[in-house]
Amino acid sequence: MQAARDPAAHLSALRRFRDVAAAMRAIAAGELQAAERARAAARDYDRRVAEAADAVLGPAPDEVGPNAQIVAFVAETGFCAAFDEPVLTAALAAAEGAPPPLLVGRRGARRVREQGKSARVVPMAAHSAGLDDCVARIGREIDPRAPLTLLAWSSQPGMAGLLSRRISPRDPARIIQRAGDRYAKRPLLLETPASLGSAIEREAQFAAIYRFAAESLAAETGARFARMDAACAHAGETIEQLSRDAERVRQDRISEEIFEAFGAGATQSIREAR
Repeated sequence: MQAARDPAAHLSALRRFRDVAAAMRAIAAGELQAAERARAAARDYDRRVAEAADAVLGPAPDEVGPNAQIVAFVAETGFCAAFDEPVLTAALAAAEGAPPPLLVGRRGARRVREQGKSARVVPMAAHSAGLDDCVARIGREIDPRAPLTLLAWSSQPGMAGLLSRRISPRDPARIIQRAGDRYAKRPLLLETPASLGSAIEREAQFAAIYRFAAESLAAETGARFARMDAACAHAGETIEQLSRDAERVRQDRISEEIFEAFGAGATQSIREAR
């Protein structure tokens, strides 16, 4: 009966695993919908703030120095495969000869440290409601007046791939001059030209970081959902196959017992006849 018990125990364990994976898939599906909404809103927010900053302060400089700060958005938790591997590769390559990158995501940062590389770490938001706090923590870790390079992975169909943006602060004197010209036309503004210009530039930087955080959150959640969906499908196929195997073993055992019973009876009848 050992052969019959093993498939049954395996089936029971697989059914429990499938139930857990299905629950995690359902949670990931709900989180993915929220993350997709947050990503769409973040893209619109980033676009509008960037347009406003360019209109008020003029276009940002195109050139970014070689020692720009690097902020890379990577995995925070497991069960999402290595969706962030291109981000880590790009971040480590860009950090050659520059300060250690700031990695947003503890799981990805662990892989970097296992390679013997140094990096600063900030926890990634676990859900879309935590994006504001996540971006605020990043803002406390970077120098707002230094050049910045953002790296993240986008998983949206048609736009999947590595996202990269370089941000170079505008010249403070230029900000004051442009804001001062507008201030002269609107003297009722409560802010001084310098503080108003700096506030607009900080908001543009915040919007860019927020957009990249939302992109990474949606990519990580999507990768986790795909992983759980594949696990559920594989468990279902394995359960079906093992069920057939267990039924075949059971039928073989029943047949063996019947043959043994009839065989013993036939031998006894022959002996009595003799």
